[in-house]
Amino acid sequence: RLLGFFLDALVGFIYRNCDKIAVSCAGFVKSIEPYAPGKPISHFPNWPAVTPGQAGGGEIKLSDKFNFTFAGNVGKFQNLENVIRGFGLVSAENGNIQLNIVGDGSDLERLKEITAREGIKGVLFWGRRKQAEMPAYFNASDVMIVSLCDQPVLALTVPAKFQACLAFSKPVFAVMNGEVRRVVEEYRTGLYARPDSSEAIRDGFRRFYELRGKGLEDFSANSKVLLDTVYNRGRIIDGLTGLL
Repeated sequence: RLLGFFLDALVGFIYRNCDKIAVSCAGFVKSIEPYAPGKPISHFPNWPAVTPGQAGGGEIKLSDKFNFTFAGNVGKFQNLENVIRGFGLVSAENGNIQLNIVGDGSDLERLKEITAREGIKGVLFWGRRKQAEMPAYFNASDVMIVSLCDQPVLALTVPAKFQACLAFSKPVFAVMNGEVRRVVEEYRTGLYARPDSSEAIRDGFRRFYELRGKGLEDFSANSKVLLDTVYNRGRIIDGLTGLL
């Protein structure tokens, strides 16, 4: 308790003595406001780290099916067990979809075991890939998945892969609560599912497949608008420069 009190006082002292405060995720604002009453807090998000213009990736073909892709760290916080089980519920009735897991991490082998043991069809684990290869995986995908466990601290964050989805104008399947869900729903860049419900995740997969064509094109167009406004690198740099 004493340590917690000390740290809380130290954080408050730092923020109260700042002239200007900037955050990378809008969800951080409410957490900081009590420490800096009356001080303006500016939001400058991160721009995409993976973009279509990066060279060296070449082209790949995931499959002739409708491809959902998760790319990034494969750990327990990514909530992929629920994602895979939700996918299994819909792939059992629809053989025209595929779930691609691109990446490595502490939970990868366990997820492979779950997929094999439960006979979940249509899941392909690609393993770790070089950064230069990632544009090819984004380009070859129909829908990108952004997933995190349902924890308050995680709900405040926007994973870097979300900005990458926007850079490639890909519809986003947000299997998480919080800031990403808010942005996806507000700007209509994809669909949301409760991260703790396999049935809700199943319904999201099913709905995306039903929307293939014009529905997905609308999501993609909205993603481009969001990238060109909120997550535009030039505008973010200009804003930060102006703040200084």
